[in-house]
Amino acid sequence: VADETARPPATIEHVLDLELLATSDGPPPALDEPGASERAAYVIYTSGSTGQPKGVIVSHANVLALLRTGVGLFDVTPSDRWSLFHSFSFDFAVWETWMPLATGGSIVPVSAEDALDAHRFLDLLIERRVTILSQVPSVFTYLSAAYAQRGAPPLHLRYVVFGGEAVNLDAIRRFDAATQGRTPEWINMYGITETTVHTTFKRLGARDLAGSGSPIGRPLPHLRFVLLDEDQQPVERGTAGEIWIAGDGVAIGYLNRPELNAERFPVRDLDGAPTRWYRSGDLARQREDGEFEYVGRGDDQVKVHGFRIELGEIERTVERHGDVRQASVVAVDGAAGTFLSCLAVADGVESADPLRAFLAEQLPQHMVPSRILLVDELPQTQSGKVDRRRVAEIARTLPRHGDRVI
Repeated sequence: VADETARPPATIEHVLDLELLATSDGPPPALDEPGASERAAYVIYTSGSTGQPKGVIVSHANVLALLRTGVGLFDVTPSDRWSLFHSFSFDFAVWETWMPLATGGSIVPVSAEDALDAHRFLDLLIERRVTILSQVPSVFTYLSAAYAQRGAPPLHLRYVVFGGEAVNLDAIRRFDAATQGRTPEWINMYGITETTVHTTFKRLGARDLAGSGSPIGRPLPHLRFVLLDEDQQPVERGTAGEIWIAGDGVAIGYLNRPELNAERFPVRDLDGAPTRWYRSGDLARQREDGEFEYVGRGDDQVKVHGFRIELGEIERTVERHGDVRQASVVAVDGAAGTFLSCLAVADGVESADPLRAFLAEQLPQHMVPSRILLVDELPQTQSGKVDRRRVAEIARTLPRHGDRVI
């Protein structure tokens, strides 16, 4: 999109002239070239928090399917102001950029300095009158704490949309307790880069916030789920299985990775017809009401002393402790074998003893971490997710005074 003074490079095939758009009474010009929407719109590399980064090729059609669905799920208007919090190297930014542009809203960019300082970010939300906020749950815990510390100043938030990680219900509860009834709508949208940003929709009500786990609701209308076991057979309701996803959001594939594409984007007849699916590696279970609950990564399952353990289940239990804002649990190899280590961000706590006692009451002995370390914050990847590799390094090597990492 340019005016007559622009000199676009020859590699750009189509240019929309701003002058023509401004003076034309008819509809804006469109690209009628067959198959244009199926072409690649962008390549985003996954964060690499659990494996080797991979370039995911996403088409224009994939993004358009997401936007058409999103418009129908949210009550948004041109008066809404959307935060642009995330880097364009993280696909949450696709949602934060194109949803407001598709609905006539305004974009409020968040600087790196404001994104890294919860109090500065809170000031920006107030001053710029942001109405729709997108957040990775681990980052929101810091905003929630800052909001309570500041005495819950009035905000204009209508929606807070979570994605990228298992939702932290405790952080939402703390925010809710401080608002005194001025709470926004809490939306959890489990998502995967390979299925174009968001995959499910769940409006978190009072019953959800009083519970535990990570409810993710139902697949978006342009997608569908099946849950399969290790033998690629459907699991019974209530049993955890790997999420397989099909539909218009499934990406073109990985860049220059044909073997991985064959493995992760297989064609299978799972619900009546041969279909191209994406194997997520994520685990979920379907509840009695038909909605889904996120369980964790398949590769978060570890075996310690013969017991198969789900690390996400331990993390959610630690975060139910009233003083804990965030926790990450990893399996670490030591001289005596594999053991569990937990890094916890806790307010006003100098010893891990209360946490150990709490976990001993809540979990079987083999699931209680052998080492619990207190930290000021958890390490994050560039996209704002917990960096599990760095967590493991801290658990193994960093000096500490008692239970606190220094």
